[in-house]
Amino acid sequence: MPINKREKLWFTDKLAMSLPTEGKSYAVGDAAQEYLFLRVHPTGARAWYFRRHWMPEGATRKYENRSIGDCFEVGVNQARDIVQRILQAAKMGTSPKRFLQQLVWSSSTVRAVVKDYIENRLKPRCTARYTGDIERGYERHMAPLLDMPVTAVTMSDVETWMHQVAAATGRATANKYFTVLHAAFNYAEARGHIELKRLPTAHVEKYRERERQSYLRPDQYPAFASALAAEPNQDHADIIRVLLFTGVRMRTAFAMRWQDIDFTALQWNPPKSQTNKRNPDFVALTDDIRDVLERRKLQAEPDAVWVFPAESKSGHVGDIRKVFTRVRDAAGLSPDFVIHSLRHTFCSLLAQAGGNANMIAAAAGHSSARTTERYVKSCSEAVRGVTQSGMNRLTQFAPKKENVLMLRRRTVTPQEPIATMETATSAAPAMNRPSNVKTSKNAGVRIGSTDQLIIEGKILSSLRVPGRNTKKAFYQKIGAGFQVNSEEMERILTEMEERGLIYKARRIPGQAAHEYAIKEKLQQA
Repeated sequence: MPINKREKLWFTDKLAMSLPTEGKSYAVGDAAQEYLFLRVHPTGARAWYFRRHWMPEGATRKYENRSIGDCFEVGVNQARDIVQRILQAAKMGTSPKRFLQQLVWSSSTVRAVVKDYIENRLKPRCTARYTGDIERGYERHMAPLLDMPVTAVTMSDVETWMHQVAAATGRATANKYFTVLHAAFNYAEARGHIELKRLPTAHVEKYRERERQSYLRPDQYPAFASALAAEPNQDHADIIRVLLFTGVRMRTAFAMRWQDIDFTALQWNPPKSQTNKRNPDFVALTDDIRDVLERRKLQAEPDAVWVFPAESKSGHVGDIRKVFTRVRDAAGLSPDFVIHSLRHTFCSLLAQAGGNANMIAAAAGHSSARTTERYVKSCSEAVRGVTQSGMNRLTQFAPKKENVLMLRRRTVTPQEPIATMETATSAAPAMNRPSNVKTSKNAGVRIGSTDQLIIEGKILSSLRVPGRNTKKAFYQKIGAGFQVNSEEMERILTEMEERGLIYKARRIPGQAAHEYAIKEKLQQA
């Protein structure tokens, strides 16, 4: 029968389903509830709509049209109830669009919330590797919660689920997927999808995880270097050396190209692609890495693109875990020492050498210096050195005390060898110290390798500023802060000179002293 579309109908479920289709869609209003319309499409589909004529401030159209639900799923009485709730919410300042979004999400499950977070938040911002790992794992690890309605999840449910995951796969996995769940709830609330008095994840605490050994100590380096030298697969061993001495991320090292390496300036400029925007602007190449790259350049094909080529889809090496595990076990290191620990070692050594957070962030490719602050804060040697240097500005005016030996290093017994630069770095090619270097007459008072690295960094910094740069000046400005006597300062300067860091620029007339200067290539760097 023909339908007069200008007249409203007293809808029943049977009448709504019996309206005929036409060549184009049309809408008929409900006589029992204002602003409720039924739209019938030519395909036979029909849905309830909230349609209100209005002219809000700043609006460009004269009506608002919002879908309530399919006629096959939402009955006429339910549709009328939803329209009444929309009007009540509008009086409280909630728009029909936001109310309907909350209505849809309030009946949704946790699976829909997590999936929406992954699709619209994680994928545009995170790497495909990380998002793929989350997508593959959340169905298995979040299974007890996924089918629960969002409004039905409680804090007790979340805690019970975390206990189950921790017992099955460990605390780290429980913390990982709790972080995803908590972020998904926060994201849904921020977008207005859900409106809860309190999120079920708001006051749930994560598990405390066991701290891992996140860096390589100087006294462990000789064994680690020996294990690298004895490794049959030297291609992968060279990658481990690059990771340790440059601090780059693993996949950045895999994709190292010859065209990005400048042997003249001794720097490497990794590209910033769309999938890897966290590479540093440039990577300074130490003598150790220069030797590795020069050796590989001689062995490479003339038209080679990758520094570490392999027969793979990408054309370069993609995994070194087996080789790293062999090297780690041969060096006697803990299983907690993982590949990413090489990057922590690099950042920690820069902090111990006196580098600030901005400098370390630039070297490591951190997007923010806040990520690097933990290395600076955890470096007690650097903090102590800065504190002592600051206090020396005050105590330098105190009366001099005669015949006082300002050394408080503990005596070293034969069973307890001291960690020196010679013992800690004997296996490093560029850090070897010749056997004819002078040592202190006072046995057992030689400073440790960490303090020596800090002192060398301060000496190099002083040489960049014009002034009297003699051993006496270094001793007065730096030595007292680390309780180093004159003989120890002489030994440090001799080692730096023999390693090619500094040289004697000129002899002071009338004195047996020399002024030191920094090597030209270090000055340019």
